Amino acid sequence: MLRTGMVHHLHTMRRIERTGPRSWTLRDERGILLGSKDQPAWWSRRAELVVPGGLYIVRRHSPWSSDQAVFFGDAPVMVARYRMNRTEIVQPGTKAPLLTVRKKHWFSNDHLLTDPQGTVRATIRTAFNWNRFRSDHHLVEEHGAPLEPLMLLFALHTIQVQHQRAAAGAAT
Repeated sequence: MLRTGMVHHLHTMRRIERTGPRSWTLRDERGILLGSKDQPAWWSRRAELVVPGGLYIVRRHSPWSSDQAVFFGDAPVMVARYRMNRTEIVQPGTKAPLLTVRKKHWFSNDHLLTDPQGTVRATIRTAFNWNRFRSDHHLVEEHGAPLEPLMLLFALHTIQVQHQRAAAGAAT
């Protein structure tokens, strides 16, 4: 229960929906499309993010790096640095994360998206659908001002890449 005078912003209206085998959309509470993510091939870590600002491509940041970046044309806009227990999304050429993506705890299906002040801005839950043998992702909650669609879709992409890497590691 919220006390009078306490400011609390909890947004649960936006949603992530799977629209195909390798595509997802982000919609607002009225069902209006805010952005989409499409992964052209199941074995690829490359993706296309479409938001009102245009088409962005996610690909390897540089030929010798495991980091990925969101590119608008030839210019990187954001970089995902994959760490052992988290992913840090940074601006190119900086070290301080804009957003950190990590599991709530080791066996959790919840991924916390945390800002530089340590505030959890959103939670994305992964649920494995055994009937279709695929993972589905759900935006469980958002705190404070909603994250920009590009940032949220890139965070979703980093979660999926971490799952692919964990599956590949388990298979070896």
